[in-house]
Amino acid sequence: MDQPTQITEPAKKIPIKYNAEPNTISFRGEDGVENAVNLPEGPLPTAAPNNMEYEDENGVKHSIYLPQGTMHAAWDHLENKRWDELAKFAPYTNQGYTVDDFKKYREHQEKKYQVWDSSNVDA
Repeated sequence: MDQPTQITEPAKKIPIKYNAEPNTISFRGEDGVENAVNLPEGPLPTAAPNNMEYEDENGVKHSIYLPQGTMHAAWDHLENKRWDELAKFAPYTNQGYTVDDFKKYREHQEKKYQVWDSSNVDA
């Protein structure tokens, strides 16, 4: 059997420059062609993963849908081999994300990383 090819050279660094046009960066590819990438304005919407794949105690593979806010519980069930709890999740059928998913995740992150402001405390 052939051995996998190993990369012995480090990846080439490609300089990126920010253009005068807002939210646009450009770079010159290895082929010498100048490429431009237009980024969306504002922060990118993010959400927690909405699916998880696992193999149960019988070797059966499953793909489950994770509504926002359930990823940590599902991971805990997986780590503790609570197959009956994982079976309660709906199958993943490429449900995708909704605007509400992004909103819930943002609210969760804001609450989680809220900084205590001592200036609001009465002396």
